[in-house]
Amino acid sequence: MHQDNEGSVRQHILYVTMDLINKEGFEAVTVRKVASLADVNIAMINYYFGSKENLMNEAVQTIISTLQKSFNVLYDENMTPRERLKAFLVRYAKGLQTYPALVRRVIAQEAIGFETQSDFIGFMKNMGLIQIMELMEEITGETDATKQSMMSMQLIGAMAFPFIMQPILQKIIDTLPYDSYETYINLLLEQYFG
Repeated sequence: MHQDNEGSVRQHILYVTMDLINKEGFEAVTVRKVASLADVNIAMINYYFGSKENLMNEAVQTIISTLQKSFNVLYDENMTPRERLKAFLVRYAKGLQTYPALVRRVIAQEAIGFETQSDFIGFMKNMGLIQIMELMEEITGETDATKQSMMSMQLIGAMAFPFIMQPILQKIIDTLPYDSYETYINLLLEQYFG
């Protein structure tokens, strides 16, 4: 098999798995079902991933990696602190919106034990949250780490809540910001920082 074709088949299997988890949950994933939906044979899945667990771990790692990449903008010194915060929140919202049900499942099912979930928690604890807290200090002048942490969680929580709770909120509120998360984030930052 040609290298480019191998990569595209592997990616196709991975994205089919992510879609399946997003729509039906981790419990619905079987190698047979993924093979059928991806229009490949079971041996091909085993060839690329080795096991169902490896396939699922990589699917989860892909979405977590997308969320982690949104933090890169926090280091861009060509933007003001507030511009970096907005760019981060927009990118993070886009990452959440790509596979919202998968993100909800990863967050809610801590007991699943995916190693990538603990990697993300470690990243957030050691890098991501620290960067956001430093940005909060630049924007607000607040030097107390506890208050910086609380402000950071308030912003991330207010941004993530509508995406994570989307199925429930759609039943309660007619108009939701899912089609324009940048508008939602602008309003959030305006309300938070004035």
